[in-house]
Amino acid sequence: MADSEHLSLIHQSVDAWNEWRQTLRIKPDLSGADLSGRDLHIADLIKARLIEANLSKTNLSGAYLRDADLSEADLRGAELNDVDGGWSIFIKANLHQATLVRAQFIQANFSWANLREADLTDANLSWADLNAASCIGALLSGSDLSRSKLQNSNLNLADLSDANLIEANLSNAQLVGADLEDANLSRANLTGVCFTEACLVGAKLSGADLSGCSFRNADLRNADLNGTRLDHVVLDGANLQGVILPDSALASSRS
Repeated sequence: MADSEHLSLIHQSVDAWNEWRQTLRIKPDLSGADLSGRDLHIADLIKARLIEANLSKTNLSGAYLRDADLSEADLRGAELNDVDGGWSIFIKANLHQATLVRAQFIQANFSWANLREADLTDANLSWADLNAASCIGALLSGSDLSRSKLQNSNLNLADLSDANLIEANLSNAQLVGADLEDANLSRANLTGVCFTEACLVGAKLSGADLSGCSFRNADLRNADLNGTRLDHVVLDGANLQGVILPDSALASSRS
C-alpha cells in the first residue's frame, strides 16, 4: 500500500514532488497507487516502489526510473513519448537494474532504452519496440516478447530462458553468451544475429530466418531447426547434438 504522504505529494505537482525528492532522498512508496491518467512528465521516480501501481494512460515522458520497482504494474496505454520529439521515456530514463517483474508493457516503446541488468522476468512485452535497446545481463526469463522489435539490440549475457519470441524481429542483435534455453523463437527474424557462446538447448527455431547468423561455440543441443533458413551460417565449435539439420541447409552454411 502506498505511503499516504508520498501519494499526496505526487498528486500535488511534479515540481513539488521533484523538489521534495531533492531535499529528502528516500525511497518513495507508491505501491498499488492509482496514478492512471496523471501527468508525471520528468518525475523523479528513482528507486521508487511502484509495485502493482496503476499507470495506465499516465504521461511518464522523461521520467527517471533507475532502480524503480514496477513489478506487476499496469502501463497499458501509458504515454511513453517525449513531448518534443516523439521519443519514448525509456530512451531518456535510466532503467538500469530496475525491477519490472510481471509488468504489462504491451506495445511499449523501449527503443534505445538502458535496461542493463533490469529484471523483466515474466513481463509482457508483446509487440514492444526495443530497437537498439541495451539489455546486457537483463533477466527476461519467461517473458512474452512475441512480435516484438529487438533489431540491433544488445542482449549479451541476458537470460531469455523459456521466453516467448515467436515472430520477433531480432535482426542484427547481439546475443553473445545469452541463455535461450527452451526459448521459443519460431518464425522469428534472426538474420545477422550473433549467438556466439549462447545457450540454445531445446530452443524452438522452427521457421526462423537464421541467414548470416553466427553460432560459434554455441550450445544447440536438441534445438528444433525444422524449416529454418540457414544461408551463410557460422557453426564453428557449435554443439549440434540432437539437432536435425537438413543437408540442403548445411550445404549453404559455412563452418
